[in-house]
Amino acid sequence: MAPSLADRYPEIATYRVRGVENPELTGRLDLTPRGFHAMLTSPSGTIYIDPDPDGHYRSFYKSDYAKSVGMAESQQICQLDHQISGEALDPWVVRAGRQTHSSDQRRIYRLAVAATGEYSAYFGGSVAETLAQIVTAINRVNQIYGRDLAIQFQLVGNNDRIIYTDASSDPYTHTPSGIPTMLTENQQNLDFTLGADSYDIGHLFGILGGGLASVGSVCQSFKAQAYTGTSEPDNDVFYIDFVAHELGHQLNANHTFNGTTANCGGVNRVGFAAVEPGSGSTIMSYAGICGDENLQSNSDATFHALSIEEMGSYINQGSGRLCGTLVSTGNRAPMVDAGIVGEDGVYTIPAGTPFRLTAQAEDPDEDSISYQWDQMDAGGEGGATDADTIGTDIDQQDNPLFRSFLPTTSPDRYLPRLSSLLAGTEDIGETLPTSSRQLNFRLTVRDGESGVSSDDLVIDVDDSSGSFQVTGGSLNSGGRFNSGSSQSINWSTGGTEQSCTEVLISLMSLDASDPPTNYCDYHDPGMTILNLGRYPNSGAALVELPDVTLQQGRIMLACAEGLFFNLSGQNISIQGGSQEIAGDCKPLDGTNLQHGTLFTDAGGATKFDSPGGGGSFWLLNLILGLFSLAAIRERIHHP
Repeated sequence: MAPSLADRYPEIATYRVRGVENPELTGRLDLTPRGFHAMLTSPSGTIYIDPDPDGHYRSFYKSDYAKSVGMAESQQICQLDHQISGEALDPWVVRAGRQTHSSDQRRIYRLAVAATGEYSAYFGGSVAETLAQIVTAINRVNQIYGRDLAIQFQLVGNNDRIIYTDASSDPYTHTPSGIPTMLTENQQNLDFTLGADSYDIGHLFGILGGGLASVGSVCQSFKAQAYTGTSEPDNDVFYIDFVAHELGHQLNANHTFNGTTANCGGVNRVGFAAVEPGSGSTIMSYAGICGDENLQSNSDATFHALSIEEMGSYINQGSGRLCGTLVSTGNRAPMVDAGIVGEDGVYTIPAGTPFRLTAQAEDPDEDSISYQWDQMDAGGEGGATDADTIGTDIDQQDNPLFRSFLPTTSPDRYLPRLSSLLAGTEDIGETLPTSSRQLNFRLTVRDGESGVSSDDLVIDVDDSSGSFQVTGGSLNSGGRFNSGSSQSINWSTGGTEQSCTEVLISLMSLDASDPPTNYCDYHDPGMTILNLGRYPNSGAALVELPDVTLQQGRIMLACAEGLFFNLSGQNISIQGGSQEIAGDCKPLDGTNLQHGTLFTDAGGATKFDSPGGGGSFWLLNLILGLFSLAAIRERIHHP
């Protein structure tokens, strides 16, 4: 909140936090008349803590929260108003190269959020209660925009003047057919009530399902033409899937899904920005509302690299630079290298073959950094030529094949995920290329302090000689072997003998369950991998097993100087070795929360001093006992 608004509502406090023992854990907290709320981002997912109606606090991962926001799927759509747009909707140019999107400055936009009488009634009908809920929403939105774009939304000092408590007298046509009309009404009302020059971006909250926003409207004369609503506007699906999504449109971000069925069809799909398979999974996608093309139920709390590119260009070179206030952070952005290899910066892999992306990055401030790999190939204006654009075996030569995931602490990403390869299954949203084509990837590195850098990687796919795969030998068949014994392995080279003269044969340790549960996907660097040696890429090798005891493992065969690899068909075990190797890959967990369970406030409180100058803050013993967040970075008067 702006200082003047915060002074009038001292019972509302917001905080930015970062873990001490686990610096990858960052988040936003707020304490309001409606209780304590927390949003924490960690390598294992986005974690929420919210009060429930029974007086308890519930913690949960966003991925475990079903999209239940009080409306039918047909209502959960965002409509784009392209007729009134601040920027031309030009296609994004692939291969933008190495970029720094944000570093030493944060842009603060003055945000005016109006509330219909119906929205206020949902929260008890008072201005203070409604404002508290708006603060929670914007505080959580700021966690993402601050991390990904160095943007902070600050509620204007007189925001309480546009919170309406009587639906019969508010200035909005709050009916399903009236949503487009409400955009014009909100623009007129905010300009008249607050003054057109007193805010940079405006929005309207209601309880009618859906969203509508003018693309590229921040700093423009139509900057308040945006609406977000649902019949249950007090959950994190509303905050992230809807509010953050519509604000993204106002900052010139387009829809990123490539699906064409259910709500993904028609005018909602933007061909030149359709870089996510099916429904997509990031904030500007349609996760959960595209029928059979859904990758998951809800959007992840992260932006796709294309969205960062679109919004970053708008706020730094476009109309978004014409308003807002720049504040120095003293932070320096990470340095990143996506590992361009091969001739002309392009590397070739055989079709139908798994591959691994890896990178090098460091932060000059020694901040903890995270990595996110995104495919940048758009599905095109015409959409898919096949009825199912995200099927497990469909490559249309130009469409996105690989979905996005949350940022992680590992620079590596295996495509497809190792869990799928080990289980012999094909995941929706991860499809190996089967044709000769190019794959364009972008790595985004974040430091959690508004520093964001990226680099691109281009891969050529060759379908002329088949795939690189393990085809036979004792190590492919699986079984129990003695340590030190020599075992055979055979493979199809996929025509790579010239481009990849040697292969690296490795032993991956898994746990003893059947099937293994600690698959150590692309995001987990904890897997034990024993290198068994380099061998000529001839299609056959005799491998001496190491002096270890292993309950369960798998052979990995990879190009020694390249990206592509494949796995043997069955697990093996090794007996009689002098050293025991256990499957030590554990699920990453940013906190010691018992997720999905209820906690009761015991009535006590702990005095917590904020080093950011915000004075003392009384946190529930409940919260301090749940996780190690001993560093509150600052008390935020402008959430």
